[in-house]
This record gives sequence, C-alpha cells and structure tokens, in this order.
Amino acid sequence: TVLAVSVIRLSRSKVLVQELYCIETLARVDTLCLDKTGTLTEGRMEVSGLLGIDGDKPFVNKQDLENVLAKIAKASDDENPTMQAIKEKYLNTLTKEFKVNKKIAFSSKTKWSGINFENEGSYVLGAPEFVLKDYYSKFKNEIQKYTEDYRVLCVAHSSENFVEGLPEKLEVVGFVLIKDVIRKEASKTLEYFKEQCVDIKIISGDNPITVSKIAKRVGLKKAENYIDMSTLKTEQEIL
Repeated sequence: TVLAVSVIRLSRSKVLVQELYCIETLARVDTLCLDKTGTLTEGRMEVSGLLGIDGDKPFVNKQDLENVLAKIAKASDDENPTMQAIKEKYLNTLTKEFKVNKKIAFSSKTKWSGINFENEGSYVLGAPEFVLKDYYSKFKNEIQKYTEDYRVLCVAHSSENFVEGLPEKLEVVGFVLIKDVIRKEASKTLEYFKEQCVDIKIISGDNPITVSKIAKRVGLKKAENYIDMSTLKTEQEIL
C-alpha cells in the first residue's frame, strides 16, 4: 500500500514509475550517473558562430563557408543533433543548385561525415582531432579557446574523392561553433539532488572540457574534476 501511494504521489510530479519496488531502491541511492544529452540539455544544439583558420579573425569571404554548410545541410542524410543544428541555421539559405557524387554518413567511430560534389571536390565535417589528425596540433591552441563553451567542428576541403576513409590533400576551410541548449529545469533538479545528499556523476561521449563547462553552468559541484577516458591506457589507470 505504501508503494502504491508513493507511485500516485510521484505521478503528480510527472514521474513515471516502471517498477513498484524501485521506489524503495531509490530511497537508498547516494550516487546518480546522468548523461549530458537529453538530461542536462534538451538534446538539441544550435550554431553559435564560425571561426576562420587564424582563430577569431573573420573569414575573407564568410559567405562561401555558409554556402558550403548550406550544401552539406541539403545533401546530408544525417539526423544527429549536430547536423540538425546546421540544417536549422543554413538549409533555407541555399541559393545554388549542385550535384552530389558520394556521401559518407557520420560515424561515432570516425567522428566525421563527408560529401563529394560534382566539380567542387569533397567536403568533410567533423571533430577537428579526427579530421585533421597529424595536423591538429597546428590549430589546437586556437580550438581549445572555444572548447570550454562550444563543440567545435572542422570543415575541410579536398579536390580528391573518398576512397577508403578521408580523402587526400585535405585543407581547413574553417570551424563551426555548436552549443548545447540547456534544459531550463536542469539547475533546479541538480540542486534538489544536492539537498538530498545525492552525488551526481556525468558520463558523456562528448569532449570532456565541453561537458565540464556545461555541468558548471547548471551548478554541478566539482564540475571541473573530469576524467578523459581516452587518455587512460591501462586497467590500473581506470581503477
């Protein structure tokens, strides 16, 4: 009876209880692991700006990059939050017809997507460290100025087509700044858990600096104490 009454009380706060006995389990929770996307954030993103290859200097022709992003938005079949943000920003700005020869869908393994346009070569959009590889260090300092507040995407171009992996002779066109839209109720929810002495851990596949910054924005205690699991090589380091 107590559990049934608890289900009714929770439903008034729009909480769905899937198993009756989870109410009793929840009372013993002292650590809660949350994802970032869809939990702290709304699960959608928005384009906040563009960067030239020399950092925050404006593009010589910013319109050219916007046209490239509009073509990518029009041609891409990807529906992830990043591409949706680009489509929302640039899809309706397209003013020129084009033909697509080949598409490479985004992969969580490669961290990039690509499209080859007829008479224009190939454009790649993705995480800078995965797109630039050995050349990432050349832009690393400039990129890191923005990773605390944004997800930074690299736009690169090559006259070559896709064969196996990235095309040869890639050159940086510019960078796109993408920002998560934080849930309005996120800060209030985390404050409640804090009052209940529940420790919160954020687990995410995104850039750890970006996740840390978002966690700080919603008021998470010790948000700066993050661990980048990609830097851990042994089981001992993980433990």
